[in-house]
Amino acid sequence: MYFKKLLSFSILIYLLISCNSKENKRIALLKKSQLSYAMQPREDILPKLSTQYIEGKSNAIQNFFSKNWGKDFENVSFLVAQNGQIIFEKYNGFADKENNILNSPETPLHIASVSKVLTASAILKLIDAKKLKLDDYYISYFPKFPYPDVTIRSLLNHRSGIRKYGYFVDDAAIWKKSNAITNQDILTILETKNISKEYKTDTHFSY
Repeated sequence: MYFKKLLSFSILIYLLISCNSKENKRIALLKKSQLSYAMQPREDILPKLSTQYIEGKSNAIQNFFSKNWGKDFENVSFLVAQNGQIIFEKYNGFADKENNILNSPETPLHIASVSKVLTASAILKLIDAKKLKLDDYYISYFPKFPYPDVTIRSLLNHRSGIRKYGYFVDDAAIWKKSNAITNQDILTILETKNISKEYKTDTHFSY
C-alpha cells in the first residue's frame, strides 16, 4: 500500500515537472516569436497595381514633374513608387559633368535629411525587438563617445546638444575640405577633437 502511494506520488511529481517544463518552453518560444517579428521583412504580399492605374498616375506625375523641375533644374533624380512597383522615374543632367557621366538610376545620391526618417525607423524596429532601449545612453554602445548624458532618444529628437558637423569640419585643423567625409569620420572627430556641445542635452531643440 505504501509503495503504491509512493509510486503514485512520484508519477504526479513527474507529470507536474514535465508540464511545467513544457509550459516554460512554450512561453520562451512565444516571447521569442513576439520579439523576432519586428526584425523580419513583411510576409504579406501587397496588391499588384493595374496597368491602367500606373498609366493614369504616371501621366499626372509627369505633368507635376514638368511643371516643377522640367526646365529650371539641371540635375534631377525623381522616382515615385507604390506597393514596391515603380510608377514614374526621371533622371536629368549629369552625375559627373567633367567626365560626361549622365545621371542614372545607379547614381549614388546624397539624400540628406531623408536619412533621418530611415535611421529613426530602423532604431525603433530595434527597440520594438528589445535589442535597444530608447533611453539607453549612446556611450553604452560607443564607449569613446565624449557626451555621457546623450541618449538615443535625445539624438532622435534633435535635443542632444551636439553641434552640427558642418560647423566644425570647416575648420582646417579638424578636417581637410577636399576630402569626402563619412559617418565614421564624424564619430572619430567627436571622439578625438574635443568638440564642445552647443547647449546642454535635452534643454533645446535644434534641427
